[in-house]
Amino acid sequence: MGENLNDALMFQGLICEFDKYDNRGPLPDGRLNCIIVRRRDAILLDRPLLDWTRDEILARLKSDGIAFEVTPYGGVDIPKKLQLFFADDGAAEEASIWVPRN
Repeated sequence: MGENLNDALMFQGLICEFDKYDNRGPLPDGRLNCIIVRRRDAILLDRPLLDWTRDEILARLKSDGIAFEVTPYGGVDIPKKLQLFFADDGAAEEASIWVPRN
């Protein structure tokens, strides 16, 4: 990964990112921003997340009428809700679930 994760709490296959943190981790008054999922047992649209390919996700979102954008780096973004990231071969690698703000 190589990124600074001071803003996060990590669990098996999950990274919970917060808006307030210091060099030791999230602060008690921090709010959850995002959950990054890298688990084989995570389910997306009735299938394991990591079993999807980019082309399958694009086809499913189109057929279900779900608005999305393809990002410049080849990911799939459902604005303010979900981002999907893929390996070079098109296999799903992770999902970022965004926490809505009022």
